[in-house]
Amino acid sequence: MAGSFDFISTLGTTKRRKGGAAADMQSDQENNLFVSQGLPPYAELNRRGDVWTVMTATAFAAVVTVPTTTAALEIHNNTSDRYMVVLDIFSWQLLGTAVVWAHTPWAQVGASVYSANTALVFYDGMGGSYTSSTSGPMRTAINQTVVANGWTVFPGSTMASSLAAATPAGACIGQVDGKLIVPPKLSLHIEVSASVTTASAFQCGARFAWADITAR
Repeated sequence: MAGSFDFISTLGTTKRRKGGAAADMQSDQENNLFVSQGLPPYAELNRRGDVWTVMTATAFAAVVTVPTTTAALEIHNNTSDRYMVVLDIFSWQLLGTAVVWAHTPWAQVGASVYSANTALVFYDGMGGSYTSSTSGPMRTAINQTVVANGWTVFPGSTMASSLAAATPAGACIGQVDGKLIVPPKLSLHIEVSASVTTASAFQCGARFAWADITAR
């Protein structure tokens, strides 16, 4: 790490992208650089077309326990060299009964069990879209039997609500923020657990960003 700090010390100043006066580079006592973020989080990733969102097209029944071997949605990284950095997962309640519900989206990174494509539409943050296909970089399948590999939840991913019968409710969003990364040829599995299981009750999905990084 000393070499990195020596480089920073030597560099000292930097030029603005569109010209202008040089700006000093400064750090704290731990050699952490002081930076100022000009745009909101994820804006640059969206500008580059690297952020994608997908969700199930049909509703399903949730499980009533911690997920094990079922995944309502599988998102398979079909590239050979790119990584999917998961930003968030979500579930939305389409159908309820006249009782108090609680529901939670879960996710894990695991072995792909993809065998047949379910054509779902991926959307980027600038109006673009892509429909998953067998030969595409992002492949999707629903109602999969998977191998449990560390199902987990994330901040914000549980919500309770009281519904009238057959009334849509709210969404739960789990803020993953890079805590899950899907390497090439592996998959993101998503499942929803709920306090009540009713057919055609939930939909789920995820948002991720492509990253050109290397494995540990």
